[in-house]
Amino acid sequence: MPFVEDGDATTGEKEELLVVLDKLQTETEYTSWETSDPRTVNITHVRAECVRLAGRLRRAGVVHDAMAFWIDGPKEDPMPEVRFALSELE
Repeated sequence: MPFVEDGDATTGEKEELLVVLDKLQTETEYTSWETSDPRTVNITHVRAECVRLAGRLRRAGVVHDAMAFWIDGPKEDPMPEVRFALSELE
């Protein structure tokens, strides 16, 4: 989402992204996985993209609790995709 870093996203669009990041905290919790559902294999990739988006928003000067969850929480995430996304922010 280069439009976030390039300054092309409006304040309203950034706020919408924050709402999505906030909702995805709950929607992608590992405790809510239904392992018989084949779509759950994508949850780790969705979580990794949330980390990347939070990083982009931070670089764009946005501050919000939902971003802190995605930037600080994955340090202990059991899935490597999510931890790798976090290492990309550094």
